[in-house]
Amino acid sequence: MSVPTALLEQTITIVDRTATGPGDEYGNPTDVDSAPVAVAGVLQQTERTESGQSDGTGEKARLLVASTAPLTTDSRVEVDGVWWEIDGPPWHVRNHRTGEVSHIEAWAVRGR
Repeated sequence: MSVPTALLEQTITIVDRTATGPGDEYGNPTDVDSAPVAVAGVLQQTERTESGQSDGTGEKARLLVASTAPLTTDSRVEVDGVWWEIDGPPWHVRNHRTGEVSHIEAWAVRGR
């Protein structure tokens, strides 16, 4: 049993960041983004705290994407023009009867 595709109604753009490259003038590695990958999914806001700022600081959401999505702990996702960072490891949800991954769930926080 997988997540019905009708529920995955948004386009989620996934970009992975890798700390590589020549580094900056202080010797810190620079982030290199992978090529963006568009997948079907849905982002559901779960928490928003007022911080006195208009940049959306304090927003947390639950992200569900298809089982084939290349989502990792180092991923950033773009949904409706807003960037979110994956907060913790994504969960590959398995069907208890078949053992197959039905979808991937992850927590996301609004990009800083």
